[in-house]
This record gives sequence, C-alpha cells and structure tokens, in this order.
Amino acid sequence: MKIKLSHLILISLICISGCVEKNVVGITGHWRASLETTGGEVPCDMIISEDEPGSFQVEFHNAEEIVKFSRVVREGSKIKMIYDRFECLIEAELSEDGRTMSGKWTKTTGEQNHAEFTAVRGKIKRFPESDYPALKKKVPYEDISGSWRFVFEDPEFEYDCIAYFKQTGHQLTGTIRSQFGDIRYLEGVYRNGLFCLSYFNGTWVFIFNGEMNKAGIIKGIWARGHQPPTKWTIEKAESNFCDPWKLTKLTSKDEKFRFCYPKTENPEVNISNDSPELKGKPYLIVLSIFSCPNSQDHVSMLSQLYKEYCERGLEIIFVIMKMPDDIQLIQKRCDRLAEEHDFPAIYAYSLAMNKERISENLPDIEKFYSWPTTVFVGRDGRVNAIHSGMDGPGTGIYHHRLVIKYRVIIEQMINPHQ
Repeated sequence: MKIKLSHLILISLICISGCVEKNVVGITGHWRASLETTGGEVPCDMIISEDEPGSFQVEFHNAEEIVKFSRVVREGSKIKMIYDRFECLIEAELSEDGRTMSGKWTKTTGEQNHAEFTAVRGKIKRFPESDYPALKKKVPYEDISGSWRFVFEDPEFEYDCIAYFKQTGHQLTGTIRSQFGDIRYLEGVYRNGLFCLSYFNGTWVFIFNGEMNKAGIIKGIWARGHQPPTKWTIEKAESNFCDPWKLTKLTSKDEKFRFCYPKTENPEVNISNDSPELKGKPYLIVLSIFSCPNSQDHVSMLSQLYKEYCERGLEIIFVIMKMPDDIQLIQKRCDRLAEEHDFPAIYAYSLAMNKERISENLPDIEKFYSWPTTVFVGRDGRVNAIHSGMDGPGTGIYHHRLVIKYRVIIEQMINPHQ
C-alpha cells in the first residue's frame, strides 16, 4: 500500500500534538503565594481549581475569608489572574517543572501599585518556622488572644485602634479595628514574641511584622505594597477609641445636610437634598469609594437593608468619590457594583480626589474623615445620624451590632412618630 508523504506528515503532527498536550503541566492545587513589599514578603494561601478542561478559578484565603478572582487565562506557561472588582491582575510565568511561578501583581487603574509575585506549589505554611523562628528570649505572653491597644506611629493615622486576636498554638488570626473601619481577616503566627500577620485580597497587600519586648509591648512595622513602612505599637491597655457615630459632626443650625452631585446614568442631571424625588422620603446618602474592600462590604450590607425597607419608602443615594474624569469608566464601575451586590441605588459621583476637597464641597459637616460615611436623613430633611467608616464581617460582634443600629435608625426615620 502506498502512503502519500503529506499523509505521513499529517500523522506525525497529530502524534506530536498529542504528546505535547499530554505533557502540559497542570496548575491546579494549593500554592503558597507571596508578594513583595517595602517591609518584606506578604505570604498567602492560593488555590487554583479547574471547573472543566481549560476553565480555571483562583482563590486567595485569609483566615475565614475566601477571595475569588474573576477569571484565569492560561496560554502555555503564561498565566493571567484577573480581578474585575478591584481592577487588578497577576501575570505569572510557570516554571518548566510546574512547581513554581513568578511574575507581578498590578493595580491597573487609579492609584498605581504593583508588587513582585511568586508562588510555590504545595500546602506550605504562610510563616514556616524554619524562616520565621520563635524568639530565643523569654517574653511575658505566650498567648496573645484577646483585645489590645494598637497605635500607628504616623501623623496620617493619629488615632487609637483596637486589635482583636485569636491564637491556637502558634497560629494567629484577627483584625485591627479603627474609627474608620477594620483591616479585615489577618492571618499568621505568634511564636514566643515573634509576631507576623499578612493579608492579600487582590487590592490590599499588607504585612504586619513585629517582636514583643520584655515589657510585653509588641513593636513592628506595617508594609503595604510599594509605600514606605509605618511603625506601630501594641500593648495590653485601654484604647482611646473614638465612637464612629460621633466622629463626623453636623454644623448646620437647621440640621440639614446639603449636597449636589451628578448622577451616574446622566451627568447632566444632579441629585441633591432639594431634588423632588427625595421630598418627604427617608434616605441614606453614602459617600464612598470604589477601591476599598470595606466599602464593598458596606455595599453588601446596604443592599440587604434596601431590600427590606425600599417598599416602605427608603431611598439610598450612593456617591462614589475619587472618580476619574471618564464617564464611561464611572458608569462601568457603578454598573458592576449594582450587579455584583444586587443594589439598585441612586448612583452619583464626585471627581474630588482627597478628603480635603470632599470637605470643601460639604459645608454642613465640620470635617470629612473617612469613606464610607453614611448620613441618615429623615422625612423632614433633617439629619438623624452620621456614621463614619465600616465595621466589616471580620469584626464579628461589632459588625452585627452595626447592622442592628442601622435598622433601628432606619425604622425611626420611616416612622418618626412611633
């Protein structure tokens, strides 16, 4: 039988293709990922799964939190992990043996941020004892579970915080609660005075490294991406924690909160405290930003509250600050926010890029401190309450109490005479 040369070539190519396909190194499984900062590495747990051939998912785990990226694209040894919510991505190259990958994490829009990224395959501890050994000296505390006074030694953070820790063996989890919000689900170790906590959720790249001294005080640094490290101190003492319900003070004598912002759907139309659509209605005006994880948690909470109270007249105006002068990008971000959280609020925006500029546009408050800031306005147009920041789910009981207080105030606004 005669076989044409072209047929032989075709058969050979098919065989070669099949061999190459079979030899493709997989990427699924558990990885120890790490991002570099000015204060050292930020280790985290990364898990890659494959729903169906060629369709990958990636998750980053921090204590109880699971952060799922939007999608993973693989082209040979090149891997791209994309997170639409915070407009960031990881681009990495897989090693030939498939045991490591290296590349870069990048914040693609807004304030530019980036970090070198590496990952090693396997269930490797965040802070292995071989690289992060316990202190050899004796320290006052072997277990630091409980609440501690936490103070940043930086003019930008001139306020007390409260740190809450839970320790099991050497494993340490917790959060740091400030008057503006919390630093979410931290995870790491405490080994006889050695203190290490890390966090990565796609947009925040945080590491807290420190050591306890003989007085029982932990001193260390907080590093976040390419920014210079910030020093901090933890001690077993009462914190001068400021009540976030009393932080932002109303200055208007008539108890009104005046605002005016362009609507996202049509920038030529403004929403203001004098808008007919708000007359006689109770409403919340929320001053927030797109890129903050705590603000995203706040949106999830507001979405649930809106579903409970919208039929009773409640409106929510969601004003996103620090927006670029690009209406298409603004609309895209707001549409994504509304879809992700099922939150059909009245969306508006501001191009003000810092708190000083925001304060200039809000004459009825003493000072703008944080996002999110929520102003509760009753049917008579007067302010019932102002809340600064957000106690997210990572704060446990404090998040639960916040939701309850929001409900109490909203009920009072809907039925002011009860």
